[in-house]
Amino acid sequence: YDLIRFTWSKRWILIALSAFAFIASVIISSTITPRFKSSVVLFPAASVSLSKSLVETSSIQTDNRDIMSFGEDDEAERMLQILHSNQIKDHIVNKFDLMAHYKIDPSSSFPYTRLDKKYKGNISLKRTEFMSIEIEVLDTDPQMAADIANEIASFVDSTIHNIQRERAVEAFNIVEKE
Repeated sequence: YDLIRFTWSKRWILIALSAFAFIASVIISSTITPRFKSSVVLFPAASVSLSKSLVETSSIQTDNRDIMSFGEDDEAERMLQILHSNQIKDHIVNKFDLMAHYKIDPSSSFPYTRLDKKYKGNISLKRTEFMSIEIEVLDTDPQMAADIANEIASFVDSTIHNIQRERAVEAFNIVEKE
């Protein structure tokens, strides 16, 4: 009863405060630019040697994974590390001209630091509970968000392929020398 009487005695203050909060929230909400989210889910492949799987004649195998299986914890972490690499970030920044898109003046102080903060704030890379990788991109333009997410997914495959090709060429050169 005392709470109701106290509230009733201060009703004009509470009404004014509520009206002010309502007006402030409407003004602030109208100034926020909407951002659209685009997401891509990638399933890393298991890193099993195809030639070893096909040529293996022994019934005892040290690695019991099938060449058609999805990756596990190690492969997901490896893909996540590649996604966080500067090679992918630089490709996305250059391809979509994110410096201009985010309206960062290159002649201002520390433009790459501000670009990095914007990039990390708008592009999220995380592992899901099912050992897949989710790429989320937020942008004011929905098409740009979708294009960036798709390009990251496409370019990570190219990056992994290039890394594997470099390793294969090195291995081939060693074998050729022998």
